[in-house]
Amino acid sequence: MVIRVQKNTDYTVMANFHLRDRNLSLKAKGLLSYMLSLPDDWDYSVSGLTKICKESANCINNILKELEANNYLERCRIYENGKISRWEYLIHEKQHLQNEDIGNEDIQNELQINTNIQSINKQNTNKQKEKYKKELFDMFWNKYPKKVDKQKTIKWFEKNSPTEELVNKMIEKIEKFRQTKQWQNRQYIPNPTTWLNGKRWEDEIEESDDCVYDVWEIVKRETEEKHKINDNR
Repeated sequence: MVIRVQKNTDYTVMANFHLRDRNLSLKAKGLLSYMLSLPDDWDYSVSGLTKICKESANCINNILKELEANNYLERCRIYENGKISRWEYLIHEKQHLQNEDIGNEDIQNELQINTNIQSINKQNTNKQKEKYKKELFDMFWNKYPKKVDKQKTIKWFEKNSPTEELVNKMIEKIEKFRQTKQWQNRQYIPNPTTWLNGKRWEDEIEESDDCVYDVWEIVKRETEEKHKINDNR
């Protein structure tokens, strides 16, 4: 027996497509239903959804990725002054399949179509990930003042896959380092990979005229890196 309430006020009308989609987890179905119940002009973001849900930001983000993979959600990066300022969310009540006309057929037929194009979607997702990694690398590279060992720096990004939040944190710290006395002299600026391997974005910058880094420490780190490369050969 189902006990229902009178739907005169405070209720949401939505399609059943996502609720019957066997490719979606219960969490994904629940979050999508919640998002569809919010006003059209609601400011969607991971932090915003975290505030109104019990789940953590990491959990919310994983569910959003599931919805993206199943074509119920599109997220576009909005740039301002060379930085990602916000994300724009496009939520689909029904799966949005590019270049596929599924009409008004039964949901089972729609799921069959989705199965047939999974390999194509996987390829597109991989391309989007590679494009995203390149954008994050370009953001860092354009701001770092010493442009040497570019290929090694690219490999660092490929291996460590830093998040957008972390890259923005790096850029903010780079801007602060550029104001120090040490970084006014290019020879005292560490190579990009040395800076990254040392996690120098976590360093505290002292308010003094002295160099923030020990010059000999920089030379030591870069010498060790060269030895590692020679050993690998």
